[in-house]
Amino acid sequence: MRLRHIGIRRVSNPSTDGLREWIGHLALEAPVADLLYRSARSFQGDVLVAEQEGVVVGVCGWQQDEGMAVLGPVVVREDKRRWGLGTHLVERAVLEMREAGIRTIEATFSEGDPAPDRLYRRHSFRPIGSETDGSNTWTRVERVLKKT
Repeated sequence: MRLRHIGIRRVSNPSTDGLREWIGHLALEAPVADLLYRSARSFQGDVLVAEQEGVVVGVCGWQQDEGMAVLGPVVVREDKRRWGLGTHLVERAVLEMREAGIRTIEATFSEGDPAPDRLYRRHSFRPIGSETDGSNTWTRVERVLKKT
């Protein structure tokens, strides 16, 4: 298995520059990196970082406020994809959010992108709609952890 010796640690309120550096390192595809850079500008939240032999190979961030959280970005280095690292990161993030009293988690991803669609469905996220920001259409999903 390629994911040996992976450590996952939480980084509270990382600097925007630090988050952008990790994303740039992980998302080698220019359009993805650019999109994530723009969303990182206003990021104020928690981040899980997956490291293998001192190298960041995955990032999962979330922001929470009064019982609700927004999950993302979830980025895994290209050569580590399809081995379950995204799943481990999301499972750990959901566990931490549940322990913090979060009732609902929302996430957004580019419409038509099969990887995040599979990832979120696997973790019981359900589609709740879509939105367009001019050039991109986004799919919105949510997972209810605790009904009110």
